[in-house]
Amino acid sequence: MFLPPLWQALTQIEQCLRAIAPDVVLHLRSGLSPATIAAKVAHLPCQLPTEVYVLFQWHDGSDPQCPVQLLPNYSFLSLDEALTEYAQTIAIYENLGIDDWQSLYHPFWFPLFASEGSYYLVPGRAIGVDEDLESAPILDFFNEEPETPIVFDSLTALMQAIAACWQAGVYRVEPLGMDQWQTVGDDRCDRLWLPYQPQRAAQIAAILQGQTTELTPEQQRQGYMDLVAMQPETALPILTAELATHRQTAPDRCFDLIHAIGRLQTPAAAASLLPYLNDNNKQPSLRAAVVMTLVWTVPAPILQQVPNLATIVPPLLSMLREDAPQAPSSIRDVAMLLGRIGDTRAVAPLLATLAKLGADGGTSMDPLTIAVDRDGLLAIVASLGQLGDAQAAGPLFELAQSSADATVQRWATNALRQLGDDRGFTGDLARE
Repeated sequence: MFLPPLWQALTQIEQCLRAIAPDVVLHLRSGLSPATIAAKVAHLPCQLPTEVYVLFQWHDGSDPQCPVQLLPNYSFLSLDEALTEYAQTIAIYENLGIDDWQSLYHPFWFPLFASEGSYYLVPGRAIGVDEDLESAPILDFFNEEPETPIVFDSLTALMQAIAACWQAGVYRVEPLGMDQWQTVGDDRCDRLWLPYQPQRAAQIAAILQGQTTELTPEQQRQGYMDLVAMQPETALPILTAELATHRQTAPDRCFDLIHAIGRLQTPAAAASLLPYLNDNNKQPSLRAAVVMTLVWTVPAPILQQVPNLATIVPPLLSMLREDAPQAPSSIRDVAMLLGRIGDTRAVAPLLATLAKLGADGGTSMDPLTIAVDRDGLLAIVASLGQLGDAQAAGPLFELAQSSADATVQRWATNALRQLGDDRGFTGDLARE
């Protein structure tokens, strides 16, 4: 059994590993013969594609005690490990006590790469079909997701994509300890994978042609992000038009669009989101999504280049007063955004909210509420330090002295120092 394109990709991967991490290659197991592979999988209820035989002829996975990741987070299973994972997963789903368990994990699905309950797997074919099954799609299985999408048309395409990342230096190996390593990558991986995933190119084409209704929500989400990665120069007008169209009817899609626009990471893209913070916008979840994107997706130096950024301070202060009950984390995000904008109109409202939350993050007994309030309090403290207004010194000093939370003490202390106020510090606080 020999498939030249697949074998070439596997050879390229091994050449790269030998060049940059020769110790890792030592933990790839020797390949198996076709007869051995056939004997090990003979009890399966399906026929595996020829590509799987070629993979295990190349190497029989990696040492269980020193797993090798050919791509980030996913260990290359030996055939015995794959058979064990398969049997255990089938047993779990059989014992769920539901009639349609096979819709969640089909008995023909065979794992090749594993990551704590997630698999890249290949679907087999019913036994008894005379024609050999040369290839099959690669599925991305995650046990907490209802869908198992096709991510590559074949194992060959997956390995070619992995080889492209190794050859481009996008993947690298980092040591974790004695004979333990992990493979890491960066955002360039998506761009390098795209030529080997025609379904993703089709999703981009559907978005460009205004045919997003033909895509599933997950395909839309992936398509928006791929459009940003592959065609950033044309993405902004398309995404903003989609957002304007769907803001009233499809809030979930709007969240994905707002995040995709933020991922462009340009002043123009960030500026296009500002109108959605206007006080006339009666959709709190939409405003919260914009604030979250401006805080967590748009780099601060890019945000500072947005024209008329201070115009969003009044609606942000309005959100702060509303306490955003529909999105508690927005208190934290609003406070962080106000600190980055640097407009001192925010100082008094931030101090009022600080007093409301209390020295120890509120009085609720619910752990989730306490955690959310604490995050909001810390964000307010940090923003008051950034804003540099002396009127915050008194409340910050009182917080540093009265809070029983050591983290709150440290953050208040640091904020005071940003204000040039070092009065009253003793003990551990003085040595921070």
